[in-house]
Amino acid sequence: MLLKNTNMALVYEKKRHEELEEEIRSLRAQQSSLSHTSLSGANASNSEKIMALKEQMVWLESQVSSLSEKNAMLLKTRHESEYKTQQSISTRFCLKRRSPFTESESSDLLTCDKANDMIDALTSFADDSDAVKETCVEMEAWTFFDTPNRAVIISNGAVEALFSALEKHDSVDLINAAIGTLWNLTFLDEAVDSVAKNDKVPVLIQIMNTHALARTIIMGCCGVLMNLASHSGNRDKIIQFHGVSTLATAAENHADYGSIVELACQALYMIGHQPGGKQKITDGAHRAAAVAHQSSIKSIRRWGLRLQEIL
Repeated sequence: MLLKNTNMALVYEKKRHEELEEEIRSLRAQQSSLSHTSLSGANASNSEKIMALKEQMVWLESQVSSLSEKNAMLLKTRHESEYKTQQSISTRFCLKRRSPFTESESSDLLTCDKANDMIDALTSFADDSDAVKETCVEMEAWTFFDTPNRAVIISNGAVEALFSALEKHDSVDLINAAIGTLWNLTFLDEAVDSVAKNDKVPVLIQIMNTHALARTIIMGCCGVLMNLASHSGNRDKIIQFHGVSTLATAAENHADYGSIVELACQALYMIGHQPGGKQKITDGAHRAAAVAHQSSIKSIRRWGLRLQEIL
């Protein structure tokens, strides 16, 4: 049932995403046409017409901005549907991540007491790498499918605790589990806002640079950055700390691993699709798109094309 529902949602979201992109292209074409309208030689007889044209241009800009925001959120929702659909095909992923339950068992709701216990474990045993890793693995499992569980974890301070663990430890297994949990949590705006408020985007970029060839870590970081890019503050930090180049490098280093290439392109698209964003991602976007074009997978090539379309 979960797979059927997410597939139906994905079909709708893809269609709406394409419709919004077409609306934005149409509005931008109208803007371009208006901007080339000669406003020189103004006189009393045509001043009202000129003012109307200017007002129309302002309105069009507001519409483009509004649609871009809606498109960004739709892309994030679509990303979550694809993520759930891919993982619902088989429970092997859960077993690989040492999840204590499979999809059918994931309907268990997390209590506040249990959430508090996990957060306490992250803080009380902060110096014990193994204990922190096991807690992250458990937390990732609890948040893998259920939005209510994610909300409870977030409200108890999970985002801050996870980043503290990432800044303290360099165990690959621990980082994998912590990043996986953050990927789950950042499908909710509360987690995205928390990352922006606490200025933690640089931590993720540093992890990507330090573990550039660790495939699972890179894939998780790309997914997290893609989710975070729905927030303007996080987008600014990604750009400021050379995250655009880091995402492009991830696609290049893992050109044979489609999930990383696609997620990197999606993250760059989320940044570049916002007003004024394309100028800030041009070099990195071209690099990532070039990798995507070489893929044998149609959906990845499509993201490469989408990325180039906004440049």
